[in-house]
Amino acid sequence: MAERGRQTVSQLAKPVAKRAAPRPIQEDEYAGTIDKSLDEIETLLKKRGFIRNLLSRLKTRDGDPEVGSWVYREEPRAEYQLHVMLFPGEGDTVDVYAHHEYSSVNSDVAYKHFSGQALDPKRGVEMAREKLPIGGEG
Repeated sequence: MAERGRQTVSQLAKPVAKRAAPRPIQEDEYAGTIDKSLDEIETLLKKRGFIRNLLSRLKTRDGDPEVGSWVYREEPRAEYQLHVMLFPGEGDTVDVYAHHEYSSVNSDVAYKHFSGQALDPKRGVEMAREKLPIGGEG
């Protein structure tokens, strides 16, 4: 009986564990490079209303983990959020990746967030380029 229970729990946890594991960043999430240090970018993100994204699944690029995960929401209970992920660039620069998605903290849509519904890299890249000085813009 105990073994059957363990197998059942393992099967139920399998989708959760897979979703919690690090995932490679996708090329279409690349928004651009910012010619500033990570510390400068984090200060800028805070000033522009971004907050650290502590609930985010870790992203990797070529096996290396991101160095920052931040979100922007129009309001705390917004339905959607802009998620930006930061990776070291060449020299003193940072590469920015982004996607637009359901909010992870709005209880009305969090299940959609965690199931990956409506994840939109194109919209996220556009928004990141509007809000941040990517390529000298923003």
